[in-house]
Order: sequence, then C-alpha cells, then structure tokens
Amino acid sequence: MDEAPSWVVLQRIALKLGLILIANGYFTDAGAHIDLERPVPEENETFPRIALAEESSAVTNSALTSDGLAVTTSMQVVAEGYALIDGDDAEQVGHRMKLDITNAFGRIRAKDFEGIEGAQISKFEVSGDRPTFRQPDGLPFIVVQVRATVTMTTYIPSG
Repeated sequence: MDEAPSWVVLQRIALKLGLILIANGYFTDAGAHIDLERPVPEENETFPRIALAEESSAVTNSALTSDGLAVTTSMQVVAEGYALIDGDDAEQVGHRMKLDITNAFGRIRAKDFEGIEGAQISKFEVSGDRPTFRQPDGLPFIVVQVRATVTMTTYIPSG
C-alpha cells in the first residue's frame, strides 16, 4: 500500500472540488486552487481557493474476519473556502462559496472512491448544515466551512 486510504480519500474529494468553476455552472472559480492542508492564506495569494483537510476520525466498528481485521471509521472532512471581499458583499460572497462547496460535495458518491487499496467507502454525506462565515481580523477575505462525513472500512490482513 503506497498511500494511506484516508489521504487517497482527500485526494479524490479534491478532484471533485476542482470542478468548482464558473464554466461548470458554479458561482465561483474556487476549484482552480485546492490545498490539501489548512494554511491561513496571505493577502497576496490567489482567491477564491479551497483548503481541504481531515478534521477528525473515530473508529465506529471493528471485526475479525477470516482474512484479518476490518476497521470501520467515520472520517470528518472540512472544506474551507476563502474568497476576497470587496466592500459590503462579504455575506453574499460567503453564501456563493458555501453553495458551491455544498453542491460539489452533494455530487460525490461512494463509487467515486472505488479502487482505493485496502479500503472500501460505504458512505459520503454532507454533514455541515451550518457553515461558518468569518472574516479573519484585518484580512480582506471571508472563510466558509462545509463539512462532510466519509464512512470507510479499512482491512488489515492477518499476519
């Protein structure tokens, strides 16, 4: 196994978020800049952009099978959208970004994760129904957060 299944999941989600472009019917071009980490953007960076990260994970079940151990994990991911604000339109910009991320998440299906070595994704669902809108002190951008939950079973072969 070359990559941890959770990292491959994030990469696959990033591919889907990369479709967030005005040319694809979205409100923003946030998909043009996807980060697989959560740095605080600087003023001179390109906006809009999305940072995608695993926020938390918890084992929800484990079972011994004839081939080894099957561990089911609920992984919470967060997509933080960053958009520049001009004047008094921060809330409107934030709502556009939130809608774009929510719609992109809504298009993701478990089948989009097929072929991940050592893992099987049984569910992907948007779980962030109350996104956060905030403007970091002194910075000219707004941040929105949308969360999703990935249910994943990884397999550890018996040794």
